[in-house]
Amino acid sequence: MKKTLVTTAMLLACGTAAAGDYEVNFGGVTHHFRNDQEHQDLNYGLGFGYNIDKAVGFDVGFYQNSNYTTTKYALVRYQPFEVKGVRLGFLAGVADGYKPFRNGGWFPAALPAASKSFGPVNVTLVGFPSIGKTADGMVSLQLGYTFGK
Repeated sequence: MKKTLVTTAMLLACGTAAAGDYEVNFGGVTHHFRNDQEHQDLNYGLGFGYNIDKAVGFDVGFYQNSNYTTTKYALVRYQPFEVKGVRLGFLAGVADGYKPFRNGGWFPAALPAASKSFGPVNVTLVGFPSIGKTADGMVSLQLGYTFGK
């Protein structure tokens, strides 16, 4: 998994040669579908991204997850569709910090995503359904700021 983080970081560092922009992500707020567990709904964090274009980007970062532990992540954003200014697609990569998945170790992850930009401010909505007793389904609203070209 260290190779994945290093590779993603190298892609971000090489980004100055491409015609993209950079983004800082600040975590978000989450709503869980089941109330039988105590969750933290404010998931603050810090992430950095490089957007190749409107449809493709790379992100690395960390946040305080809903289980009160720190999650680190490296992912690719692919949102090739746009409907009325909302980008649609998915996020895919690796994350850690969730005990039900590989005892808190790194695991592959993919989530549907919808994003909308308001000038330099970006809002992204992600979510997934509950998966048995392993994962409580959720929707999460995340906030970012883009620095132009």
